[in-house]
Amino acid sequence: MSQIEFSTARRCINPKVPVSLAGYFNLRYWDSVLDDIEVRALAIRQNKKNFLLVQCDLVTVPEAVYV
Repeated sequence: MSQIEFSTARRCINPKVPVSLAGYFNLRYWDSVLDDIEVRALAIRQNKKNFLLVQCDLVTVPEAVYV
């Protein structure tokens, strides 16, 4: 049985300037940060095969990000 290698990472992706948040019917801009918006990744390698799992604290992700 071969060894499994893995690594994890996370990064804060809060916008630098106030933007309208998704999910509201009217434009509502944030004025403070209660919890950071993050992206997290798990990379796994075994037998020269790689797997990457990415999780984003977002409502949607543009197609250019995952294609």
